Parts: sequence; structure tokens; C-alpha cells
Amino acid sequence: MKRRVSAVLLILVLMFGFSACGNKNDARLGRYTASEINMLGWKPITEVYSEGSNYLELKAGGKGAFCLNGSQMSLRWEEAESVVGSEVSGTSEAPAMPVLSDSSTGTALKITIDGEEMYAVLEDTNLTLNFLGFDMKFIRTGE
Repeated sequence: MKRRVSAVLLILVLMFGFSACGNKNDARLGRYTASEINMLGWKPITEVYSEGSNYLELKAGGKGAFCLNGSQMSLRWEEAESVVGSEVSGTSEAPAMPVLSDSSTGTALKITIDGEEMYAVLEDTNLTLNFLGFDMKFIRTGE
């Protein structure tokens, strides 16, 4: 009888332990390294920010980190609405909604860094972020 109770308790502990790891399979999670920035034309990120690391990391629970020129900040992220096949421009009060092409399989994200809302489009291993009016391209480099 004690063995059965112990076996049932062990099974319950394992079930609860594995259910806590549910977000591990989210393909969006991981580190994305900055590669380019559009400041009057696309250029390598290192031509503008060369003093340190430049990356964006999406973590479970809508949390993450943004590092620009070696300065890391916390961020919050969530899926966002998007506009398909339209031109939308943002203002300082209302950032632009992500514009996806008709054939896009991407996911729109709303990212908040230090209270500033900005939007990104995540497509496969590429993430494009509109950061304070400049588009930045990131490539997934790790988990």
C-alpha cells in the first residue's frame, strides 16, 4: 500500500513539474542579434552602435531584454494586432502598427521598453523592430 501511495505521489510531482515547463516550446522565445538599422538607408548596426552588444531577447511570460550599445533594459512583449497590405504611419503619441504583406506568415508583437510602446514583426528567425522611429533588423542567434 505504501508503495502505491509513493508511486502516485511521484507521478503527481512529475506531472506538475513538467506542466510548469509549458512555455519552453514557444518558437518565438530566444535571443535575436541586431544586424541592420534604417537611418536614411539600411546600414550595418555596428556603424551606428559599436560600443557593445545589440540584441533583443524574448523570454517566457511576456518578459525580455533589449540591449543597445551594451546598455541593457527590461522589456515586456505580447502579440499585437497588425494591418495587412496597408500603409500606416505612426506619430509620437501612437506608434505605427506593424504592416504585414498579404503573403506574410509573420507575427506582430507589441514591445514596451521603459514605458515606450513600439511594434515588431517576427517572421521565422527574423525580427524587425520600429525603435523610436527607426527600423532595426534582428536575426535569431540563440535560445
